[in-house]
Amino acid sequence: MNSFSKNISLVVIILVCVAGCGRHDTHTFRQTHMGTYADITIRQEDFAQPHVTEAVNEAFREIERIDHLMSSFRADSVISRINRTPRETPVQLSPDVLAVFREAIRLYSLTKGAFDITVGPLVRQWGFYSQEIVHSLPHAEEIQKALEVVGTKYLVLQPETESFYLEKDGMEIDVAGLAKGYAVDRAIEAIRAHGVRSALVNCGGDIYCLGAKSEQDPWKVGIRHPRNQKKVIGLLRLVDTAVATSGDYENFVTFGGERYSHIIDPRTGRPSSSRVIGVTVIAPQCVTADGLATALFVMGADEGMRLIETLPYIECIIISEQKGSDELEIAISSGIGDRVTILR
Repeated sequence: MNSFSKNISLVVIILVCVAGCGRHDTHTFRQTHMGTYADITIRQEDFAQPHVTEAVNEAFREIERIDHLMSSFRADSVISRINRTPRETPVQLSPDVLAVFREAIRLYSLTKGAFDITVGPLVRQWGFYSQEIVHSLPHAEEIQKALEVVGTKYLVLQPETESFYLEKDGMEIDVAGLAKGYAVDRAIEAIRAHGVRSALVNCGGDIYCLGAKSEQDPWKVGIRHPRNQKKVIGLLRLVDTAVATSGDYENFVTFGGERYSHIIDPRTGRPSSSRVIGVTVIAPQCVTADGLATALFVMGADEGMRLIETLPYIECIIISEQKGSDELEIAISSGIGDRVTILR
């Protein structure tokens, strides 16, 4: 009998800090949060300042706090409680959840539905909320039924009361495409508030580079080859900016020899069928980079690149497979300049 076999890695560090992180000129602290490793790297000059340990500890607390708010896997999280609330029942939102919902609505509109935080019923249909082996593909009727309750347009924000409600029974919010990025942004704010001028926060491949690594050098971040975990396919040089990556190698199932990515196209109800296998987005905020990386994976290289070229201060690298070939196609947005080197 055919069955799904799952590949779900605890450590999903797609973007890796290279060229100096962990050497004598920096100090790296690690904890496990949000199902992955969270690393905070401080350069030597800032490490010598007072309160730096307090800054790092507070940054980790922020990551943990956001996980408690937004995890779909925690029964006591705000998101899980929201998903148990009857339809059209207003739910008061904390400032953090409200900020993430507002960004989700913005990205839903910007990407014409390619990014959608109400995709939970579809993720469940494809078995990505379960650790059990799934023995068959979802039927077309099951997918269609789930699609009937998918759509951020059915999430109604009430700004005057900072609350919202869901218009349909069976809707399910999943903010996994934004939560890690938002947690990184909050961690950076905690570090910055303590006067640290240079740091790198990496939560499972969602990264923010605060300041530069040194007076002479930006932070250097490697882009992992989508099909060879030991190979770095490109090198980014970043200062005061965020970067995030989505790929079909993070979490997938196989059935009948076919690979099905965990990144669901909310417009079709099925795992993304674009030839894209990896997307890296550079943006001013990590929450935006996180969401757009997921959206571009779904949209495909051509549509995704057209969108990025209209957005100021946002750049991307889209890696696609060529049919019948082991060669990769790498598309780079026009404004990225000398911040990237493709190593092949």
